[in-house]
Amino acid sequence: ALHLLQEARSRYISQRRLPPVVLDMQTAWTMLAVSVDEPGLSDLLQYDKSRTDLTSKQREAFEEIFSSWSVHRAEQTFATNPEAAFSILTDAGHEYPGDRNIHAALASLYLTRNDRQKALDVFQTWGMAGAQAGDYRVAAGAALSAHKFELADQFLKRGLEQFPHDPELMHMTARQDI
Repeated sequence: ALHLLQEARSRYISQRRLPPVVLDMQTAWTMLAVSVDEPGLSDLLQYDKSRTDLTSKQREAFEEIFSSWSVHRAEQTFATNPEAAFSILTDAGHEYPGDRNIHAALASLYLTRNDRQKALDVFQTWGMAGAQAGDYRVAAGAALSAHKFELADQFLKRGLEQFPHDPELMHMTARQDI
């Protein structure tokens, strides 16, 4: 499938025409599915980021691809080169500062390395924009394990404001109150 998509893109380019956005999206997702190291994926994502004909939904779709690609690359790299993995996600966070997946993955990798303070720094710098209930639980758990009880309470409170019916956030809050 990837070969056919790349061939279709090549035809547009050889005719000096922009490939349709949907073709670029399908090609990028397929490349990512084949391998995070698929040759040309980085170039395709950079090319599509610079396109001026994208709608906001299309830009969001490419951001999601870039985010997934960055997270997968970092996770794959972490076992052999943790510093490179952190760098991948830090760079991706600068590229797309509002992307929840990138920040959550970076904090998760720091927690995997038992670096609670750096994980907490990520949560605080991120500001939890777009966070899910699980992100608040992880942030509060990291704060608790670092003995930062007031910070844990802040994460739990903010999490419950966003997700008032999340049973695990309610349970964590109740345990804190004891």
